[in-house]
This record gives sequence, C-alpha cells and structure tokens, in this order.
Amino acid sequence: MLYIGERNGVERKRILLNVILCGALCGIWTARNKWIFNKIPTNSASIVDRIKVTTISRCKNRGSFGKIDWRVWNINPFFCL
Repeated sequence: MLYIGERNGVERKRILLNVILCGALCGIWTARNKWIFNKIPTNSASIVDRIKVTTISRCKNRGSFGKIDWRVWNINPFFCL
C-alpha cells in the first residue's frame, strides 16, 4: 500500500509540473506577442506574476488539487500537494 501512495504523489507532482510549464510557455508567448505586434514592452516581474496567476487558476478550477492557498502557492507550488 505504501508504494501506491508514493506513486500517486509522483503522478500529482508530474501533473503540477506540466501545468506550471504550460503556464510559463503561455506567459512568455503572450509577452512576445505583445512586443512583436503591439510594441508593448513587458518586464520579467509581470511575466512571472502572469504565470503564477494562470497556473493557480488552472489548478483551482480544472484540477483535482482541492483548496489551494495563494500564500502557500507563492512560496512553493509543490507545497500545495
């Protein structure tokens, strides 16, 4: 039974990492498009904030992660597992 629990934790971490990576790609791509098409520069802090907001909203609304606290998420998203 211990092995099943560990396997489930690894699967949840893999899913969370996938969501974070997809959110990062989306944030970088959006910043790129703003710069190329609208000539609007974006600083790295706003890109990171957009990635955090995108990934936490996706996990809360579409994932099975349960209640996620924003303060804990800002420290380390893997603490929410």
